[in-house]
Amino acid sequence: MENFKIEKFIDRPDFYRSSDERMCYDLLDELSIVYERYVYDHYPVDDKETTILDSYIEVKAIKNLIYRTQNKSDFYLIIMPKTVIFDKKRFKEAMHLKKIAMATLDDLKIIHAQKGNVGIFDLAYDIDHRFSVYIHENVLSEPYFRFHPFYDDTLIKIKSTDLLKILERLGYSIKTFH
Repeated sequence: MENFKIEKFIDRPDFYRSSDERMCYDLLDELSIVYERYVYDHYPVDDKETTILDSYIEVKAIKNLIYRTQNKSDFYLIIMPKTVIFDKKRFKEAMHLKKIAMATLDDLKIIHAQKGNVGIFDLAYDIDHRFSVYIHENVLSEPYFRFHPFYDDTLIKIKSTDLLKILERLGYSIKTFH
């Protein structure tokens, strides 16, 4: 890890960059979720650094995709292993959905998210609960889950079962797929 520095912590940060970040840690504490916090000096720039990060924290990378219906009435947060290729047609058929499309940058404003940095805590801003959460079964079969607390230079590692507690607290049930 010569040029890629990672630090591990088992507590909250000493300061918060935003109220969003503080809300994330407050909810983890409220739910009595034990976590590890990993801070790194820059977002991984290539596969080598991603592999270093993955092996250091011992949690496989995931990707969060946002899709929506054509009329933008419903949105879907799809959480899946980074290595799995998303098959939109198969997903639509399995979940009995009609036409869906990738969300636009404008759509992400509903949950205060930014392209490339969408996470589970963004759902706290889905006031009208227009989102449904779909999680690939391989993600839940892993012992641990990881996510960014609104900033992509930090990862939080929790038990996968605690992910369900967070989503339930935010008012979401999940649907699994493969």
